[in-house]
Amino acid sequence: QPVRAYRVAPPTSDSDSDATAEPDTAGDGLRPTIAVIPFTEHGAGHEPLGEILAEEVIASLSRSAELNVVSRLSTTAFRARGATLADIRTHLKATYVLSGAYRVSGGALILAVELADTRTAHVVWAKDLKGNVAGLIEGQDPLIDRIVAEASLAIVSRELERTRSQSLHSLETCTLLVGGIVLMHR
Repeated sequence: QPVRAYRVAPPTSDSDSDATAEPDTAGDGLRPTIAVIPFTEHGAGHEPLGEILAEEVIASLSRSAELNVVSRLSTTAFRARGATLADIRTHLKATYVLSGAYRVSGGALILAVELADTRTAHVVWAKDLKGNVAGLIEGQDPLIDRIVAEASLAIVSRELERTRSQSLHSLETCTLLVGGIVLMHR
């Protein structure tokens, strides 16, 4: 007897391209993605400092299990380009963008940092911070740790708020929720 086989796919997908697509094993849809754009300089003479700041922040954020972090090589293309949050979201698939500006006065670094949600174009967190240029270059200034800790906390808080207010949009998220509840009751 003949056997009929059916393939179930979302209505917007192309059946030929789905057959060759690789499955999403990293869980990228479950964790927010952050892009750190190199910081811009207000003044003159310390232009590489913006790249150093972004590189250090990216390295620290990449240690977090809660976030996907876009590579420095990908974000450098957006430095001083005037790209909008929508452009960054489209090209880098980033949920959040961390950017800022700095100026150097003597040996002091004055940094204005901003974390924006690319879905809503709202600022989630912003802070003016001060640090020491020499200490930052030597890795002894706690400025990077403060930026990473506060930005990570802002992202996690925002995602928890968003999760509480929205329904589960996929079978994968529903499965994770049920699995988490089972683990809680062991």
